[in-house]
Amino acid sequence: MNGGFMPCSANYIPLSPISFLERTAVVNGDKPSVVYGDLRFSWKETRQRCLNFASALVQLGVSRHDVSAKVANRCMYTCMGPSETDLPDSYDQLLVVLLL
Repeated sequence: MNGGFMPCSANYIPLSPISFLERTAVVNGDKPSVVYGDLRFSWKETRQRCLNFASALVQLGVSRHDVSAKVANRCMYTCMGPSETDLPDSYDQLLVVLLL
C-alpha cells in the first residue's frame, strides 16, 4: 500500500484543505482550479482569493471558533447544485473559513 516505505517526514505529510491549497498553488500555480463556462481561475488566483476573503473576515472581527454561515443567493443551491453565479464564490468559501 505504501510502496514498502514507513511514513516519515521525508516521504509523508498529512494533507489538510489548507496545506492542499498552499501546495497546489506552488506546484500547479498557473494551472486551472476552476473552469466554469468562460470563467477561469488558476490555483494561484484561487489561493489569493481565499486569502483576501479570510483577511476581510478577520478585519471584520471574525476569528477562529466563531460560528459562521453563508447565505446563498439561490435557496435551491443545496438541492439543485450551483447556479452560474454561485460556483466561483462557493468554491473559494469552502476553504476560506479554514484559513481563520
